[in-house]
Amino acid sequence: MFARLTMIASGATQAARKGRFPSDEAPEPSAFDRAGAIASSLRRADRVWTSPALAARRTAEALC
Repeated sequence: MFARLTMIASGATQAARKGRFPSDEAPEPSAFDRAGAIASSLRRADRVWTSPALAARRTAEALC
């Protein structure tokens, strides 16, 4: 059996840039642009797991 695991960090948030723990904030708009730019180069995923954090969910949505 062959399995491929691709791990991707969520897009940057304002809190992360300031060295703080984020509450539940969305990634910066530029993170969506970068995610969209690489989405077509990634293989289609059979399953996607994400953190419940808003930044992680939004990054995953931009990639799918």
